[in-house]
Amino acid sequence: MPNPQAQLVLNILDEMWMSDGWIDPLEPLLDGWTREQVTRSYATGVIPVEGNINHTSYWEDYALHLVTGKSLEDLKALGDADNGKFPEKMSKYPQSAGHFKEVRAELRKAVLNLDEKALDERAEGDMLSRSARAATRAVHSGYHAGQLSYLRRLMEAAEPKTTGSITMPTSKFSGSKRMLLDLMDFAWIGGYSFDPFEDVTKDISKSDARKTVKAGMPAILGIVNHMKFWEEYVTRRLRGLDTTDMAVVEPGEAPSGMPGWPEARESLIAPSMRSFVQP
Repeated sequence: MPNPQAQLVLNILDEMWMSDGWIDPLEPLLDGWTREQVTRSYATGVIPVEGNINHTSYWEDYALHLVTGKSLEDLKALGDADNGKFPEKMSKYPQSAGHFKEVRAELRKAVLNLDEKALDERAEGDMLSRSARAATRAVHSGYHAGQLSYLRRLMEAAEPKTTGSITMPTSKFSGSKRMLLDLMDFAWIGGYSFDPFEDVTKDISKSDARKTVKAGMPAILGIVNHMKFWEEYVTRRLRGLDTTDMAVVEPGEAPSGMPGWPEARESLIAPSMRSFVQP
């Protein structure tokens, strides 16, 4: 039986890999593409499917190297993978998808075999604990799974390039609490190729928030309200509060009667889950 922190990381990794997690599961998104589809340029600033898979695989492998103490020299030799880029020297699809699956399995195995002390320690030269490093890979992979899901639906949209900063230091914490706080912060501020939520949503008008790009795809307002619904649901569960009054929400949908724009954005920015974790 894994120790509690290892089990927590494994649950996060498995949730993103096998479940909906507000998007399509990542694993099946790696399969089923034709050679023309994976190399097609959908829009300026949107990397092709093959590049997306290789970029995400690269950073999964990067985490595996750090967690297991392996030298990064072989990865550095491949080339630049920062800011959504992918090294040209990496394998082509479908070999790239197979490599990604192998790396992900090895990272999960490494987490399973580390004890609590080793998970809480930082690898040499790393800014995160091994547990946080592994968990942030799940978030990073989830972000790119969302891109792959939208590319599969032929949504054409360039990504904004913004940055953020951590305003709530977590250095005084340790163990599972430290890992959770690091995970929340890096997901929030735009670390690991994320776009910070506050920046990417601040200049959206009421009309744009309600626009749909394609039939069957949610508008920005629906996406934000969907996120807010699950933020509140999880926060209640963490606090041991009742959730039976909350409507059932299907993947990607938001319940009716939720805030309009920009109230929806402002309500999501207000702290909820993080305030529960931090005393």
